[in-house]
Amino acid sequence: MIHIFYHSADLDGKCSGAIAHRKFPEAKLHPINYGDSFPWHEMGSDDTVYMLDFTLQPYEDMIQLDALCDLIVIDHHGSAIEAFKELGYQPPGIMRDGTAACILTHKYLYPDHPIPYYVHLLGSWDTWDHSDPKCEPFQMGMRGLPNNPESGLWDDLNQHEHRFMSKIIEAGEIIVVHEKNNTYNKMKGLAYEKEVMIKGKRYSAIVANMPFGGSKCFDRYFNPDLHDLMITFYRHPQGIWSIGLYTNEDGLNVADICKSMGGGGHPNAGGFQMLTIDWLLS
Repeated sequence: MIHIFYHSADLDGKCSGAIAHRKFPEAKLHPINYGDSFPWHEMGSDDTVYMLDFTLQPYEDMIQLDALCDLIVIDHHGSAIEAFKELGYQPPGIMRDGTAACILTHKYLYPDHPIPYYVHLLGSWDTWDHSDPKCEPFQMGMRGLPNNPESGLWDDLNQHEHRFMSKIIEAGEIIVVHEKNNTYNKMKGLAYEKEVMIKGKRYSAIVANMPFGGSKCFDRYFNPDLHDLMITFYRHPQGIWSIGLYTNEDGLNVADICKSMGGGGHPNAGGFQMLTIDWLLS
């Protein structure tokens, strides 16, 4: 059996899952995010497992999974790539920092097909390349639609890309204006400044209790002259806390900070989990 695990927290992961679902329509889809439990009991030696835009943590679990089944990993998180190098492990598949997982997935599964424009835009957003003016409204428009990999939206984009993208971008332009104003008003009561200590290093941060917020939540609050980091946090139902770190500061690698805390990410964005967050609140 084919199992497709995709990072469920963003559209890079969902698009990756949709591309794989199109290739293997009979495969079982598994949305997964950091802090979620992994269904080890469902995996067997006859199974093929695609891990898209996501790796298990601790990273040694990936080696265990590889020994259990036919594993293919498609990911772009620099912290995971470095961790596997340190472990002397090279997972089958494709791992490349700086290129979004959805683009890597398309190249891996459809090597003879050009990258669709919608995949390019979603990938650009996830790798912090927002130079295309259509990138943000398309991202926001997609977020407002049913966008899980099994949604018919992806078929519409594949079959009538230009027509559907135009409609999504038009709606997204309205959403962008609304979201910016709505987030600004919410953040008035949520954002606070704090000096935080992480692994013996002190950082000046702007912090908010904002699930899946991302750096855009801090657009009108982050001051690069005053703040090193933007930090979001929220509590999972299981009791674990997810911490998101973001920065625009040159020379500060968020992925390195998160890796030191057992997580990972990219130079400008990353995350990790903890059981307590007193250091962030007190």
